[in-house]
Amino acid sequence: MIITVAGNEPNVSGLVYIAAYAPDEGESIKELKSKFAAGAGGAHVQPDDQGYVWIERSAFPECFAGDVDPEEARVMAAVQMPWKVPANKISNPAWRSRPSWYQISERDLMINPELQHFMAQRIGAKTLSLDASHASAVSHPREIADLIMDAANSAALKVSAA
Repeated sequence: MIITVAGNEPNVSGLVYIAAYAPDEGESIKELKSKFAAGAGGAHVQPDDQGYVWIERSAFPECFAGDVDPEEARVMAAVQMPWKVPANKISNPAWRSRPSWYQISERDLMINPELQHFMAQRIGAKTLSLDASHASAVSHPREIADLIMDAANSAALKVSAA
């Protein structure tokens, strides 16, 4: 969601979404999530008393990192960073004016893969579909790096041609 807004900065020439939300103008995460069945991992996301949400540590390896080495997934669970689900709606999504790439995680239990396909298609992204959990950057680092390099090289070519 962050790059959908921050991508409007003048020094940004392309966007790469890694199993992430890509909202449209006037759309919230809650609205996006309502378009398809919820991911099973969502049942294990709990708020704390400060309004931040966490994935239950015991469920994290299966729900977030199902294709990551179990020991590494437990470490990821222990050091996870909380987040706040923004209630605000997006205005002027950067993907409307920037080329976009989107990696779809086909075994994602956090963001329904059907929703990921929908968002990737809607934003006109060049897509990479992986047989991966939500933690695809950990389980498929080479493929993710290649996607990012593809985006960087493509964006650099467009900048130098201008």
